[in-house]
Amino acid sequence: MLVFFHVLTDETRISDPDGHECVDLKEACGEASQSAREVIANELQAGRPVPLKWRIEVALADGTTLATINFAEVALGVPRYPRPRLPAATTEEIIGRANAIMVEAQEREAAVRAALGEAHAGLRTLAQLNATLGRKIR
Repeated sequence: MLVFFHVLTDETRISDPDGHECVDLKEACGEASQSAREVIANELQAGRPVPLKWRIEVALADGTTLATINFAEVALGVPRYPRPRLPAATTEEIIGRANAIMVEAQEREAAVRAALGEAHAGLRTLAQLNATLGRKIR
């Protein structure tokens, strides 16, 4: 399978114009990790700090990202590839989830407003009692 290793720095995206032929995703991630190690070594040899926020996207020719290799994970020796991708969702599913979240937020807002109303009424009652008791004591 033909994959591309796009490097994402703090400020820019360096696209891989040629790609690499790999047997599977595991091999592609291994090669991307090795590329990250080489970049880290070059940065250190040049007297620059390890670019911990940089990453390599392992992608198909159509731009679909299959995995992301974080330089911090490579530098610290934490193998975490390939990362699972969330299943693709249709626009309708995303809109449905967004609507459900909005309804839940509105319900929570109403509950908070009701609780604040009750608290305000309780404070008013306490203030009235305080005023009444204050007059009787004097």
